[in-house]
Amino acid sequence: ISIILTVIIISGFVNAANISDGANGILSGISSIVFLVLYKETNDPTFLVILKYLIIFFIYNILISRIILGDTGSYFLGFLISTICIYYYNNLTLSAALLGSILIYPCLEIVFSIVRRLIQGNNPLKPDNKHLHNLIFYYLKIKLANNYINSFTGLLIIVIFSLPAYLLYELLNTSFSIYFWLIFLLQVLAYFILYVFFSLTIKNLKSNE
Repeated sequence: ISIILTVIIISGFVNAANISDGANGILSGISSIVFLVLYKETNDPTFLVILKYLIIFFIYNILISRIILGDTGSYFLGFLISTICIYYYNNLTLSAALLGSILIYPCLEIVFSIVRRLIQGNNPLKPDNKHLHNLIFYYLKIKLANNYINSFTGLLIIVIFSLPAYLLYELLNTSFSIYFWLIFLLQVLAYFILYVFFSLTIKNLKSNE
């Protein structure tokens, strides 16, 4: 059973990473936070090297946006993060609550996308542009019409769905706390509130055009 669950988690997160890589900085930003936590918990210099490259890419991607991770980059990061996190979770180095509250956005996005497509009678494996970051991007594009809207969308996702857990981790200096589950639940609630809000707002804006 554990082997089957491990395969499902890894394959699922690989695809989740690819889905979340739809706005500048989302995946590289979340990955940077993950590898920062990994380095602080293990002092493994390999994680520090990966972290440095991710930060350089993240800054370049946010400011210039001419280089993207693409399928290869997102699949690789998804596989790397999922396998390493499972390993350190099994070693009791990292808690499921901390990992869940940092990685919640890609995980929520793929689960909700599959459920949403099934309810609508669509192929659950067929891609679409109805993810939360797509809705935020469309809304900002209508309201602001700025060249950095895609980057701002990515930063907003990171601030809401990954940064709070990391800040709490720094405050408590531990990955094992019930408060991470509280953040996780609040993030789930925030996801659905934001999704409904932006969906209805964009629909109203388009109907008034």
